[in-house]
Amino acid sequence: MNKHSRRYLHLLLVVLALSLSSCRTEIPLTGDVARQTVNRFDASSPARFSARQTLTFTFRAHWWWPPVRLTALGYATIDRTAHDYAVVCLSPLGMKLFEVSCTNGQSKAVIQFPLPGNGDAMGKAIGADIAAIYFDLLPGPDAVATRRGDTLRFREERADRRVDHEFSISNGQLTGKTIRDGSCDTAITFADYRNDGTEMYPRMITLKNHRYGYTLTIQTRSLLP
Repeated sequence: MNKHSRRYLHLLLVVLALSLSSCRTEIPLTGDVARQTVNRFDASSPARFSARQTLTFTFRAHWWWPPVRLTALGYATIDRTAHDYAVVCLSPLGMKLFEVSCTNGQSKAVIQFPLPGNGDAMGKAIGADIAAIYFDLLPGPDAVATRRGDTLRFREERADRRVDHEFSISNGQLTGKTIRDGSCDTAITFADYRNDGTEMYPRMITLKNHRYGYTLTIQTRSLLP
């Protein structure tokens, strides 16, 4: 490589680095873009609702087994103000597969099919994951915001875990939430938002729990009156 080629390559790398850094701009949580995006989502999200859903639960009984996939008809009642919820899932034949609820901070999970490993621990994890799907959808006041293109990410660092919220700036929708607890992640994606009159809700929600190795997919078919 001659002298001119090296100079051109160096200039190209500098321009590329500047371009990448400009796509990731630090934005204070009190900044207009960050505040307006979060406020848009908060204003358009229902505080209380009931929904008819289809839930798909995929897991492996053992790591060498093929994945087990259960699909059920679900009914959910959510009260974000009180942090209460109840989710009941029935098989196509009408048999209750599981019921998970939280009232006054007390969670309860009744699972009618065998779970791998420590079934009680996994049942509690499912209850906590459903709570993560429906509650604490807004970043806290100490979250640090960064922007990359249309994505606005809020990160909260705590002693025991890290929580990321990702929003779309253009439409004000929550697109992702990730909880890192130790070395394992629970990742949630929210997609295909629908408008139910004046309120928005994600029609497709996918949660992947890497600690217990299962995936929960929730398809909201309709909100109930």
